[in-house]
Amino acid sequence: MKQITVGIVGGRLQGVEACYLARKAGYQSILFDKDPLCAAADLADVFVCADLLATDVSEDLAACDFILPAMENLAVMEQVAMRAQQLGIPYLYDRAAYHISASKRRSNRFFRVHQIPYPRSYPQAKFPVVLKPSGLSGSAGVQKIRNPAQLQNVMRGKNWDNYVIQEFLEGPSYSIEVVGDGKTWTPLAVTQILTDGRYDCCRVVAGAHLPPAVQQQMRALGTKIGAALHIRGIFDVETIYANGEMHVLEIDARLPSQTPTAVWHATGINMLSLLWEMLCGKPVANASSQENFVIYQHIAVCGTQVKILGEHIMAQAGRLQYAEDFFGCPEALTNYRAGRQEWVATLIARDGESLQNAERKIERAVQRIQNHMKDSRDETAVYQPPYKRVV
Repeated sequence: MKQITVGIVGGRLQGVEACYLARKAGYQSILFDKDPLCAAADLADVFVCADLLATDVSEDLAACDFILPAMENLAVMEQVAMRAQQLGIPYLYDRAAYHISASKRRSNRFFRVHQIPYPRSYPQAKFPVVLKPSGLSGSAGVQKIRNPAQLQNVMRGKNWDNYVIQEFLEGPSYSIEVVGDGKTWTPLAVTQILTDGRYDCCRVVAGAHLPPAVQQQMRALGTKIGAALHIRGIFDVETIYANGEMHVLEIDARLPSQTPTAVWHATGINMLSLLWEMLCGKPVANASSQENFVIYQHIAVCGTQVKILGEHIMAQAGRLQYAEDFFGCPEALTNYRAGRQEWVATLIARDGESLQNAERKIERAVQRIQNHMKDSRDETAVYQPPYKRVV
């Protein structure tokens, strides 16, 4: 049987996710990015380092069975879409849905029209409020504003039309991915999102004992949004549960980072292969099955100090490697090298019995890391490779 080859456009964190899922699916991956130090460069089978707006990479694109955008540079995405069409290669990019999700202002208008609950907007919202750049995703540029004076100071000299200002809601945050073929939309597993002080995701939990009502609300929201978008592909819904109701924070009509890996470990569903199978006309089955409890956590190491921080530390880490049995943790993505005193990692642990067991695997790995870093300062210590790098 011919091995499937996926072209992945973009080598930052979305590209890391896509390369990881391609590895797990048994696909060959060809990664395209102009940055020779991009995070996913060493995770792909083939890395094409090129500026796609200035370089013709048609020969490499022609080797792909399908192409997946893993970035948010619209000019590049459109360029690749045109080239893919010329080559007759499927390109998993829903232009209309992405246009809505790429702007928080357009997304909020979409929510209003389709009566989808989301946080109230300023000036109806009371302080504190959250200020978000309209055209950035995730936590980029997000600030908590406590009073009108702070808001005026922060917005001085800025174009208010480039931002959204919403009420600050407190409660647990959740995410769900939905796949659609343009006619039917299937929600996948719900994951819980934990953030650091910058509102940046530092941990994803899959398999937490969520109340059935919460899961039902998430699935219903995902299905409703998918139908309203008529999406053909995948999108991500991020919410916060406050005052007994789910409020949608944002939607992203693309493969997200972090959560797909947690969902794969929890359910065995690989979103990348799911997209390919859907493209081939195969039905989506057992989309909400739950087999394992999963923790996906980012850490920053400085000497013997280990901090839990958001995904920005991984985006700034340069080329990442995939490792198994990483200080006792089943899997990791990391820029660790022997002798380094400062490095980062994403620890991935799963357990079939309980979330507590997965947590213990993370804790044991952190303890081993601290011990290893302490020993590495001792010139008399005998160095032992602390993990297995899988090429």
